[in-house]
Amino acid sequence: MTTRQIRHRSKRVSSTVRGALVTGLLVAAGSTGCGGPNDVSEQIGSVSSDLISSDFHGWNQVPQTGAPGPFTSGPAATNRNDTNSIDLFARGSDNALWGNFVFTFDNWATHSWTGWSSLGGVLLGRPSTSAWTPPAHQLLDSLFVAGRGTNNQAYVRVWTAGSTSTNVHGTWTDWSQASDGVLSNEPAVAYCGGYFYIFANGTDNQVYWTRNDVSNGFNPGGWSAFTGPIPNGVLSSEPAVACWFSDIFVAARGTTNRYHVTRSTDLGQTWSAWTVVDNSFLFSTGPALTVSPNGQLNIFGPSAANGAMYSSTSADLGSTWGTLTTAGGNLTASPGATSPANGTIQTFGRGTDNTIYWNRYQE
Repeated sequence: MTTRQIRHRSKRVSSTVRGALVTGLLVAAGSTGCGGPNDVSEQIGSVSSDLISSDFHGWNQVPQTGAPGPFTSGPAATNRNDTNSIDLFARGSDNALWGNFVFTFDNWATHSWTGWSSLGGVLLGRPSTSAWTPPAHQLLDSLFVAGRGTNNQAYVRVWTAGSTSTNVHGTWTDWSQASDGVLSNEPAVAYCGGYFYIFANGTDNQVYWTRNDVSNGFNPGGWSAFTGPIPNGVLSSEPAVACWFSDIFVAARGTTNRYHVTRSTDLGQTWSAWTVVDNSFLFSTGPALTVSPNGQLNIFGPSAANGAMYSSTSADLGSTWGTLTTAGGNLTASPGATSPANGTIQTFGRGTDNTIYWNRYQE
């Protein structure tokens, strides 16, 4: 980021969106690290071309137990190092970060929510979250949550798992500011290749990123300077991010209200041209983006016409996208989603009553 685009200061700035998103063809390439094979067909295997509407289990309200009233942002979700739990976050009516946790012992036939609790802070909008497994905890994941503070800087909290041998519970760090950079929208986070990444729009509404090497644990002072922008993308929403091996995928809504996706095969050093998901469909918010363990990408967002959630699938690492599939509902903010296993996607959205709803996709 240049000092003109992301000024190194702590004043609030306008979030006006300008310009148009320039799109192009995505360059297909193999994975370049993180233990993955280099042949794309070997990486992906056989994946379905589209989601099936009947495999969505329907929208159900996440219990309001402990909630601070209506939520003032869309949700963010992640799964830890298993398929049987989800961490869910959203901004409360007090503008603080609130979290909830759900787990199952029988492949989601039944499940239990622990209830909402506050993680403090004062956020301007939707949070973002990701999980990773530190080297010292082979089976226990840690969580990373980010949001935009009132000075338009990115702030983070990290939950580190406790010890299974001593049954010590995990702990949260205090809020800490990431690398200096004035943002015009909400940050998106992902864990990839030993790094935590934060992606966010600068004051020119193009996407920039910073990263923190967490291979030996999280260091609040370990953020790189913001890098970018990702070429030829001026956006009208916050970005969404997903990682698979060393491939990073960034999605967002362009200024024509269509979804676009770009891909990096080298941990953010270079980026493909932006690819449009569907030239004829308009979305009302930013997207949610998931990647399954087999490399299947899915993008989710509400229709600009009626708020119903639609999804599209890519079986070739974002080069092409399938027919849009609807899961119904009426969402009023950007959704959240996570894919803990092939054929399973957990999606979340804020309804017209400003509470959070859950719709599980399970083949």
